[in-house]
Amino acid sequence: MLTPETFLARYPAGAAAPGSEDAARLIAVATAWMEKQTDRIFGDVRAVDTVVDGNGKDVLWLVEVPLEGEGSDPPDPVTVYEAAYRGAAFVLLEPWEWVLRGRYVYRVRPALWWRGREYLFRYLVGYAPDTGPADVREAVAQVAEWLWNQGRAATAGQGIRSERLGDYQYTLGGDGVERLREDIPFVFDVIASWRRVPV
Repeated sequence: MLTPETFLARYPAGAAAPGSEDAARLIAVATAWMEKQTDRIFGDVRAVDTVVDGNGKDVLWLVEVPLEGEGSDPPDPVTVYEAAYRGAAFVLLEPWEWVLRGRYVYRVRPALWWRGREYLFRYLVGYAPDTGPADVREAVAQVAEWLWNQGRAATAGQGIRSERLGDYQYTLGGDGVERLREDIPFVFDVIASWRRVPV
């Protein structure tokens, strides 16, 4: 979504900017944090597997809209598997058995996703470098910059607190997220607009 080069271009010449490797780590942490806050996927293109229980209706929905076209592997944007019961082996469904419309997958033959069965959807999601929603890219950049500044403040003697998010570890100064909320409220406006709300 956001490249280190684009992030580093925000810093004027001579400013205390992170190196390229640090910038990449800061972006990864900020992106992972935004994904956790919104329950959405904003990072680089990657394959995901989503397992969904059959609902006895003709439509199921995916977490995100699958990527289509060039670079999509397999060539079909989604591969669908069915398990007769929880824990059973998944069996590939033929493409003529379902239809993809955005993030909705409609069952054609038979005309419903059987209740009590599990369905595995394998597809690509994410964004190419320097693409994706502009407000989210800006929020990621602001969080990464804030984390960098907090790290610099910590080396000047201010208190720090370490936190871990998945494979990433980062340090927040003072009260962490509450301080982030006070320093850059724009980020929380973006989170609110993108947060997935359970139905």
